[in-house]
Amino acid sequence: MWGSGISQILPVDRRAADKNRADSRVFAGEGCPASVDEKSGGGQAARVSSVGRAFWFRVSLVLAAVVAVVSGFASRASAQHGFVDPCTLFFVEDAQTMCEECPFDHSNLKSCAQSVGTRGYSFECRTRGHSAPKEIWCKPRGREIPRELVLGGVVGGVVLLAAGFLWWKRRAAA
Repeated sequence: MWGSGISQILPVDRRAADKNRADSRVFAGEGCPASVDEKSGGGQAARVSSVGRAFWFRVSLVLAAVVAVVSGFASRASAQHGFVDPCTLFFVEDAQTMCEECPFDHSNLKSCAQSVGTRGYSFECRTRGHSAPKEIWCKPRGREIPRELVLGGVVGGVVLLAAGFLWWKRRAAA
């Protein structure tokens, strides 16, 4: 069906067809049967090993190796290795203590005691290792009034004051 319509539209060049047959024989290799049946002069195509298949196989192997290497590096980057300084706000501060960091000055050893220590903080620890020298100073948390109660008290006071003022004005007007 398709062949008859195409042959009418496109003229067939016999020399190009013979060259294609010869190229396919060379491509098939010497141990493989020819890609075109030689007895009939054409028609049956034999199985030809494809360079494209070997290429994509090699590409997929390379991509698999790259994914394996990259995922290995990613898993190593997420894991913590080496020294972790226990003297940080994250490790020292808890629900009962309030802490501050103070940059430690080696030329003035009492700089943190003079600045943070005067506000009621006591020395907790000093950083070590490759991090910048800092001291952690802590003090116990006092009984703090929650922020919501403070805000509610202020708003309630303003409302009561306004209500008292309005009551006083009506009473004076009557």
